[in-house]
Amino acid sequence: MNEESPRHDQNGSSEARAARSRESETPLSTRGGGEACRATGAHIGEPKPLRIGLFDSGAGGLSVLRQLAGCLTQDASFVYVADTARCPYGNRTPAEIGIFAEQTAHWLVESAVDRLVMACNTSAAIAGSIVRHRTPLPVHDLIRPVSIHCARYRRVAVFATSATCRSGAFSRAMAAVSPDVSVLEVPCPELVPLVEGGHFNDAPAMDAVRRCIENLGDPSAFDAVVLGCTHFPFMREAFRAQLPSSVVLVDPAEYLRLELFHESPSAQFDAGVDNIYKRCAFFTTGDPDAFARIAESCLLLDPGSLEYQVCGISTSDFVTVIPTMEYPGLDNTLAPVVHSGAAEIRS
Repeated sequence: MNEESPRHDQNGSSEARAARSRESETPLSTRGGGEACRATGAHIGEPKPLRIGLFDSGAGGLSVLRQLAGCLTQDASFVYVADTARCPYGNRTPAEIGIFAEQTAHWLVESAVDRLVMACNTSAAIAGSIVRHRTPLPVHDLIRPVSIHCARYRRVAVFATSATCRSGAFSRAMAAVSPDVSVLEVPCPELVPLVEGGHFNDAPAMDAVRRCIENLGDPSAFDAVVLGCTHFPFMREAFRAQLPSSVVLVDPAEYLRLELFHESPSAQFDAGVDNIYKRCAFFTTGDPDAFARIAESCLLLDPGSLEYQVCGISTSDFVTVIPTMEYPGLDNTLAPVVHSGAAEIRS
């Protein structure tokens, strides 16, 4: 990510961004409180493009967005919410994560999306079943489709956040598909803050990834490594450079794309096509300028490309959620959970 000072145009910065965003032709633009303003560009009588809502604790879910938006055979628009004010989620309690997930999902439902993607594996691991129970829309995550793909391997390592690893969600999902798969879940708490700070494949990123890989013991003993947090695909080069070439590096978002759009692996796809993100509306609970800069870096866009597509929302606009259901297998601490069967957790 380029280190640059916040951008300001001739009309100001955040205020101008909000005003110009209302005039832009983003596929769906909403304001705090869930008020929806649609601008799809579709003509009367034409099929309405599918509107997909995605949410993550921060910039990580952009790795999912680039997979979905880069699908050139689909007519879809996207609403992305980054809860950067409360990022990272990996060191939060299950109760907090569950509340955050329900609040953001509710906000997106009120924003008139057709489908919901939990582009945060920590949220999906801990609160996926509850969000599905309480959301009147189809809800997708990355854990199920990648687990189906990984059934072909004998031994799989999953790098993820501490909370995701302690939930055992990947282990359970893979065991449900193929009991013969041995799964090692490795928490990597250093990586999300690095990605949020724009460190993808530089020296600090390489060092942090190396420490994660060291927890595998002998990496060549694994058939595949799953990037089990949506932030981690932005560090793909750092992982690839330090893993044996025999180890398959798996980005779960690729398999969500195939499942969501019912595509074959050979379907037309290009995340680098100009203007594909014009179909996207971006919202953040943090600083819109800061999020625009990291999003441009993540999506390989020119500086200023998203200047008027990012709007700020406040967590005070979210509904109040009181947890009334237990999150499966978890209490409100981050104490390690021991998994039976072939699954392990390396702390």
